[in-house]
Amino acid sequence: MRLISDYTQLVKENQNKIAEFIVLENGKTLADAKGDIFRGLEILEHAREAPTLLMGETMNNLTSDVDCIS
Repeated sequence: MRLISDYTQLVKENQNKIAEFIVLENGKTLADAKGDIFRGLEILEHAREAPTLLMGETMNNLTSDVDCIS
């Protein structure tokens, strides 16, 4: 998770320069390139949270002798 967090921070710090490269390499507009970066940041944030999401949850003793595990 730390690696993804560090990478996310680097992208945030350099998003204008990255957007300029996207414009030069792909011929996109600057607004479109910034949108691509925003979407990429969303994916990184989701990837950072994946381990927590995959853990599921456990509720013990909901009632007598009943547990819930997901």
